[in-house]
Amino acid sequence: MHRFTAQALTRRESEINNLKNELNRINRLIESRQGSAAMDYYTNQKTELEQKITKKQSELEKAKIRLNVTE
Repeated sequence: MHRFTAQALTRRESEINNLKNELNRINRLIESRQGSAAMDYYTNQKTELEQKITKKQSELEKAKIRLNVTE
């Protein structure tokens, strides 16, 4: 049980890192497209990614708490 839970935590951390990498990529695109129509699209993408990251981080913290309780 602990191994599966630890693997799940690692997977969630990896998902968060992937989302952060995507967010960094979008931030660079926004900077390079200042004043263009594409900027609005990337700004919306950025907002969605930030929300996903926040949600995933919250889930990760809850899972870590559960893991500590069960150990």
